[in-house]
Amino acid sequence: MTRKIRLGAFLPGGGQHVASWRHPDQPVDGAVSFEFHKQLAQTAERGLFDAYFLADGLAVGFGGAREGGNARVAGFEPV
Repeated sequence: MTRKIRLGAFLPGGGQHVASWRHPDQPVDGAVSFEFHKQLAQTAERGLFDAYFLADGLAVGFGGAREGGNARVAGFEPV
């Protein structure tokens, strides 16, 4: 019997790498842009992925943010 592998994509709007936000092609609003997530999902679909996971969450403040780090984090809320 032939078994199929199921592929899922988890692509945060800001990118996987800690410094991906610095790339010149990275949109400033990538984490909260529905159009950007739609483009990522369509790219995954063209690559024959079965699922695109979009984590939801609210913006939160981190009181203990490291110097030079982000004090706030934003995320797309799909609901």
